Amino acid sequence: ATTVLADLSGNWQSAYTSYSTSSADFVQVDVANIFTEDQTMPNVVAGKVTAGFDAVANGACASVLGGYYNQAGGSASTVGGGYNNRACGTESAVAGGSDNTATASWSNVGGGCSNTASGDTSNVAGGEGNTAFGDCSNVAGGISNAACADTSNVAGGISNTTCGTYSNVAGGACNIACGTYSNVAGGCSNTASGACSTVAGGSGNTVQATHSSAAIIGSTSITSVSGSMIHVERIFASALPTSDPGVSGVVWNDSGTLKISI
Repeated sequence: ATTVLADLSGNWQSAYTSYSTSSADFVQVDVANIFTEDQTMPNVVAGKVTAGFDAVANGACASVLGGYYNQAGGSASTVGGGYNNRACGTESAVAGGSDNTATASWSNVGGGCSNTASGDTSNVAGGEGNTAFGDCSNVAGGISNAACADTSNVAGGISNTTCGTYSNVAGGACNIACGTYSNVAGGCSNTASGACSTVAGGSGNTVQATHSSAAIIGSTSITSVSGSMIHVERIFASALPTSDPGVSGVVWNDSGTLKISI
């Protein structure tokens, strides 16, 4: 039978004493494990803990450990504290913060405000208004970022989006990584749509979806023209070879004339 200790406004020691003297199924396991500090524990149930103000732990083996208006609705889910947080998925967790939600199985929100982890095994570490939609996706922080694809990552920044599998946006603002294994390192309003493509920074740059393995380094408003090609606005080279190196594809300086070794 399940034994419930409810509505105890005293401390852990009084709860322990009451339980041990009034319950026929009480078994003393460790006499050294005694609580000596005053603790408020409104509701203790076997396999479940509910603490804090107006907290609800209605999932099997779910726990709310503190805070205000928190709910652990998923099986074996946990809300550590904070305000108005929800852990709805199986074995999901919200550590703290406010208005955060972990809806999928094994999803986690570490803190921050108004963040959502809705993909299985997804994570939002913090920030505000961030969402990890994809399975195994991650948003480390920032504001209004979205990791939409499976196994994608947004490290930070503002309004960045990953929609390609294994894609990454490291930071900046309004950047999009759509291609599989694509990457945007930073800058503003850049898009990496080609598979394995990269935009290293700058603003308004785009690697087109058909241009796999293309890269844009810095600059402004460059659109890729081919795959497997580096795109730049200007190049400064201070120490080019002054004689033909005999290596196909290497640029060298022949008395002021640029040549390519063949």
